[in-house]
Amino acid sequence: MSMLTRDDRIKDRTLRAVQLKDAESKSAEIIQRLMAQYEGKHTELINRLKELQEQRKVLLESPLTKDEFLAIAKTRVDSAKKAFIEYYVKPHLAECYTGNIPPLPDNRIKLLCERELSYLPVFTITDDVLKEVVDSLPIPKNAISTKERKSKLGEIEDEINVLITMLNDELDEINK
Repeated sequence: MSMLTRDDRIKDRTLRAVQLKDAESKSAEIIQRLMAQYEGKHTELINRLKELQEQRKVLLESPLTKDEFLAIAKTRVDSAKKAFIEYYVKPHLAECYTGNIPPLPDNRIKLLCERELSYLPVFTITDDVLKEVVDSLPIPKNAISTKERKSKLGEIEDEINVLITMLNDELDEINK
């Protein structure tokens, strides 16, 4: 066995330093490339998620079709009529009936309070009037039926869930 010379030790130290520097450089390059690869993939994924959320927002803010809007308007008008009858007319008629008083005397109508009077114009609104008014409205380009809205929202939610599952699976894989 021969003894290492000072030059041999310097060469060995230099060689180890070069090898370590080369390994660190390659490792840094691998990490950088992997990060760029994942960053690109994740940027696309996050951008798609943002697109889907925007689509969902637009769908939720889109107006109903005229037919659905008309149906809601009719329901609201009918509800207001029923409320007036239930809370004013019915108690009044019951009081008149049990007190043997003629219903709706002129002086009683004049005593209606402002809240009760606010219901009276509703009785002039018929289904035909509502339809005529709604039909005269411009048709929004983004009007969508409830059925179609629910279907599209379901598709969007499914895709969002797939994207989130992909992220969760990847994170689980990394954590192993």
